[in-house]
Amino acid sequence: THDGKSKSYAALNPSRTRVAYTELCPGAEHCWPSVVILDLDGRRVRAFHPKSKDEPPCLSILSMAWTGERTIAVVCHINPSLNEFVETDIPTGKITRDLLGYDFTPAPDGKLVAHAGWIVHFGPPYAKSNYLQVDHTTIYPLPAGMGPVEQVGLTPPPQVIRMKGPTYIGIHEFQPGLYWSPDSRRIALVDCTYDW
Repeated sequence: THDGKSKSYAALNPSRTRVAYTELCPGAEHCWPSVVILDLDGRRVRAFHPKSKDEPPCLSILSMAWTGERTIAVVCHINPSLNEFVETDIPTGKITRDLLGYDFTPAPDGKLVAHAGWIVHFGPPYAKSNYLQVDHTTIYPLPAGMGPVEQVGLTPPPQVIRMKGPTYIGIHEFQPGLYWSPDSRRIALVDCTYDW
């Protein structure tokens, strides 16, 4: 590109006709990181600042990937306990998916995204118990007899931790990495439980 700006996460779209990358923004320039899309001749087709609805643009982009022929997802860093997955439809600029948490893992068929749900920043261990979501639906762990729960925004997850005297029992700590089956029907993860 020969413009002297730092870039990362370059990737071809599924049909291999466009390339997207993130353009970093030095703090001294007081600007926002952006996603830039080029044609194969290096001409700029479009650029945008990833952002969720009614919020300022993403300050720090942790990753970027094409999630379809016309959609790009970025993971924005919010704080050490929280990231945001923002998927944008390129032609319209519309946000098609906005998820809070971390370890975002799209299904092989591209229809769903599994991730660990958001947790309280700097909270005690019982407030940071992990739970698995598929898009906005919490699927694991759930209290006995409860089915999956829709959880949008910062609503708290279902309460699965029990108290026995001064002890919080059954705190879940996921190890990094969520893995979909090839048919996008099952998810594997490593969950360590402990008491505090």
